[in-house]
Amino acid sequence: MSDSEEEVPTMELKLPDYLPLKSELMRDFEKSFHNRTIPDIIKVQTRQIQEAAEKYIQYVLEHPQLDFDESILSSFEKSLENLIRSEFEFSKLEAIRKNPSVSAFASREESDLTLDSLESYQNITKPNFSDVIEEQYLEMKSPKYSKGYKDLIHKHKFYNYLNDILFVIRNPEDQIPDENEDEELNVSGGKISLKDPLSLNYYSDPVRSKRCKHTFERSNIEEQLKRGEASRERITHCPIAACSQVINRADLEADVLMIIRIRSFQRLHNKTRDVDTVI
Repeated sequence: MSDSEEEVPTMELKLPDYLPLKSELMRDFEKSFHNRTIPDIIKVQTRQIQEAAEKYIQYVLEHPQLDFDESILSSFEKSLENLIRSEFEFSKLEAIRKNPSVSAFASREESDLTLDSLESYQNITKPNFSDVIEEQYLEMKSPKYSKGYKDLIHKHKFYNYLNDILFVIRNPEDQIPDENEDEELNVSGGKISLKDPLSLNYYSDPVRSKRCKHTFERSNIEEQLKRGEASRERITHCPIAACSQVINRADLEADVLMIIRIRSFQRLHNKTRDVDTVI
């Protein structure tokens, strides 16, 4: 280097650990939650899957010669489960957005990071916006929040209905685990009775009372109702011992799960009989 050349001083620039959040980025963050496209898509897809599953179930029920395809029912169940999880994940993001730690960033008035303001940010030890978001999201993965997903699954009636159908197809005589109506069912020896309590014959067209949840063969309970209508009181009490509920025709509905139990039981029985015949 010649004496005439001047040495240019060098300065090392180092970004601070804390970076101010640009106001337009915060607006973009908020704007992303104002778009209701994702929740709307989840609702539409959930409704479409439920309608398709209902049509399939109804079609098989109307054609006794058909068996339920477990793989089809399982695909409906899995699709609903994925949508329920998506709904839950989106609700977690909503909760993060509304968290006071996150909302506090929106009210901050900070200058942008420039060469002039660089030094003033070097000694700031506050967490960055991304750190706060990450911290809140990790907290959402704790067992406390996992319970929220289980509650969401438990409250989804149609998902649980599909789950129940799959269970009774595989176990036609067994009680559904954690079923709320265990005490109301006619249980024989730890198993669900597949026989009408009035005739003691296997169900053919089972109906259930909406009031007391007891199941009967349609023709037999309708005969009881006729006699009740002809009596002085003109009412019919549930014929199950210790049940004091009044039954009328409007309270009766097809017991779909019992219909599936009977058909699954007969299918399994026929398979066993065919195997015994071959042996």
